[in-house]
Amino acid sequence: MTAPPQYTDRDEEPSTGTSDGNLAPPPYHLEQLCIPVGGTVPKVPFVSVSQLRVHLGLLRAFRELRNRVTDLEANPEVREKLPPLAQELEPSERWTWFLELALERFHRWVSKLPALLQPNNTLHNPPLDVWLIWHAYLLNPIRYAEDLLRVRELGVLKTLAITPIDMLEIMGNISQYKPQNDVLHSWEEATGLPWDPLDCCTIHTRREVVCPKCGVFVIAPYLTPEKTGLAQEAFTCVCESCGFSVTRENLLADKFVKDLVKDPKNLDDVGRFGDAVYLPGTLLTRYTRSRQLDKNNAKLIKASIYASKNLCYHLDERHKRSEDEYSKATDIVAWADKIKTFVEYKLDPLTKELSKYLRAPMLRKVMGAYTDDRPYSLDLVSAVRRQETFTEKMHNLGWSQPGFFDSTQDEIALIHCIARYHAFLDLISSSPYLFFVPTLDIDIAWHTHQLLPEEYMDDCVASVGRFVNHDDNVEEGRLASSFEITCRLWRQRFGVPYTYCGCPLPGDTIGMKLGRLAGSFLSRKQTPVTPPNRDDSLLATHPSDHNAVYVQGVSHTGRERRAERSRGRKKGGLKKFKKPQMGRQLYNRDRQHDVAFLIPVPLYYGAGVEAGFRARVVSRWVAGAVGLVVLVAEGGRDTGKEDTGKEDTVKEGMEEMGAAVDVEEDAVEDALTLID
Repeated sequence: MTAPPQYTDRDEEPSTGTSDGNLAPPPYHLEQLCIPVGGTVPKVPFVSVSQLRVHLGLLRAFRELRNRVTDLEANPEVREKLPPLAQELEPSERWTWFLELALERFHRWVSKLPALLQPNNTLHNPPLDVWLIWHAYLLNPIRYAEDLLRVRELGVLKTLAITPIDMLEIMGNISQYKPQNDVLHSWEEATGLPWDPLDCCTIHTRREVVCPKCGVFVIAPYLTPEKTGLAQEAFTCVCESCGFSVTRENLLADKFVKDLVKDPKNLDDVGRFGDAVYLPGTLLTRYTRSRQLDKNNAKLIKASIYASKNLCYHLDERHKRSEDEYSKATDIVAWADKIKTFVEYKLDPLTKELSKYLRAPMLRKVMGAYTDDRPYSLDLVSAVRRQETFTEKMHNLGWSQPGFFDSTQDEIALIHCIARYHAFLDLISSSPYLFFVPTLDIDIAWHTHQLLPEEYMDDCVASVGRFVNHDDNVEEGRLASSFEITCRLWRQRFGVPYTYCGCPLPGDTIGMKLGRLAGSFLSRKQTPVTPPNRDDSLLATHPSDHNAVYVQGVSHTGRERRAERSRGRKKGGLKKFKKPQMGRQLYNRDRQHDVAFLIPVPLYYGAGVEAGFRARVVSRWVAGAVGLVVLVAEGGRDTGKEDTGKEDTVKEGMEEMGAAVDVEEDAVEDALTLID
């Protein structure tokens, strides 16, 4: 393969390939990137350096807030604002409790968005804790875009004349942001809560939930001495009206059943609920190629479920009626009550019944939306927790620290982030059925792009040909194997290494790692997708594994195998390297940060558990300042009804990889054979 081109002056024509027909990154000047994405050269970069700076400042503010809540010894003024039960919690548990309060504040803000909308179709900036929830929501773009259509209160966000990243730029330094009096007044009037989230902690101690049996509001505390509060693992409370014992599980079962009985064929339901008559996860998918919703697919999925005589006993008779009669025949309350009685207000029997009519991948996608009793299709507390590892790594690199990118010379690192992100999207466009793993530098640009949600969808559809999802809930064995595929295909497509951080690839020996790195450093070709030769930029090519989900009994085998390889590499690595000094320097590079896919990833209890696994929480432990929930898979994969006749296609193969408990080495080779 011909070497990638060097930097050129502004007036030179960009190259778009190499003599052997492979795509090499074109040259570019610092003021304007011109890397093709899916054969199309964007008129302007998808994100700007200033937007990256703003986003990094937001991550810094998030980290500072978390440290204030978790480290009470260093912040005694915060301790005074917390209720006694919260003060006694472990740091990770206290942060989870705080996020539960933040989610309710976000929910109240969302519910009042029509009243908060300004005449010029903009919004005042919400408090930092609300940003924390909104930010995590935006980083799940398909769920977020679909919920903007399904959840009517969220629809206001779709009509805004300003993007979230623009709102942040107006704020300036978010850590020092002081709202004006009119902003404070409108917030407090709309939500009934103080602006400062810490001032809210002793006031906002309970919230309403709806009794799944009688429909009466029940006031549930967030914390109790018996650990049965809403922000605790063993949540339960008793409905004073009917005596029903309300738990998290029956709240989720109630939410699903209420969505199920909204019939897309019933005109009254369509008029009352709009696109909420369709189940979450069925209107937009990773194969969506336009803004148009796939309502036919959503209707087919509901029709498949409606074939269940146990759940939809009466639909045969209803469907025989005329359209007018059918429209008037709905008693969704009575229908929902019968379903809840049949499944005993539990998710397991409901999932078991659904598995007879939905294939496993779709069942997991649909049921993954039922992790919280609010209308959102995402467990937003868990989504925030999953971002914490990434935020910490940005801090450790120094990138989110004040003034780090103030000089023009330092900006080059961010420009390379943007260039590599463009190339990453181009790689995605080349293999639509593979799962690619970004590096840290690519991921910060990708995250920033998602803070422009409408532009992100348009850019993806125009350049990649589909709506690219950013999945922040992936089993870590799949991430490790997919990262190897990403490295190999990047090298194949662009002719340069994907990562320079010093981490071994999943199949590397230490000699292979050091030899690869020595070659890349001794004869580095400066291209748009080659990071600058500075420690922070090189370390930023570490794989972004913040979205790894560790499930004990599922991820454990793969983790042990990778750990054993790592121990073997460290034991005899340097002896086999011919240049000890260079070998020592490169060998030590991976000691400057966590080894990929061998780090604890925080999860909120009960989160990240797809319908393919019947899982329960068995323990929580603290690693540093972050907690980890260990989940035990008790039932293995739920296969549902598989169409084995299509298993040999690439699409089905990749869906299977997504469902696999751990992808073996030969599975990686099979995937590469498919794309070759």
